[in-house]
Amino acid sequence: MNLDELRNEIDKIDGALVDLLEKRMDVSRKIGEIKKSKDIPVKDEEREKEIINRVPERLKGIFQEIINKSKEEQL
Repeated sequence: MNLDELRNEIDKIDGALVDLLEKRMDVSRKIGEIKKSKDIPVKDEEREKEIINRVPERLKGIFQEIINKSKEEQL
């Protein structure tokens, strides 16, 4: 593959990531609504650890940011 082909592949992947992250934020918002109605705190350290521990080391920082944004969405 040449540079342009690889960049096109990255663009396709980025598009898929955006779609999935949008869906994740929608679900996070719904979770936030349930948590508010049941007076459950947004932060759940055990759940966060569970998520971080199942991803490869090189992606842990990215997933921590996703979790942080998801918590913001729940507020």
